[in-house]
Amino acid sequence: MLSFAFDGITSFSVKPIRWIINLGFVISLFSIIALIWSFYVKFMHHSEAGWSSLMASIWLLGGIQIFSIGVIGEYIGKMYKETKERPRYIIESVLNCKE
Repeated sequence: MLSFAFDGITSFSVKPIRWIINLGFVISLFSIIALIWSFYVKFMHHSEAGWSSLMASIWLLGGIQIFSIGVIGEYIGKMYKETKERPRYIIESVLNCKE
């Protein structure tokens, strides 16, 4: 039943992909804040040599990678929707038709 639920969520929605994009953006934002903090700690001489640059690169590159994967997933999700060839809307009934 869980696999059916997972198929239902991923087949009809691109919301999880948008969550990934938002997660990547938030991680990138926090990494910039952490980058500023780590350089502050470095210039106050309270850290080990190389720690600031290592942490800054890991945090920032991780956030950018997650964001990029989300953007690529968004494109793939849109292509998947188009390949289903579903109509954009369905007319339930026609009113006042002369035919």
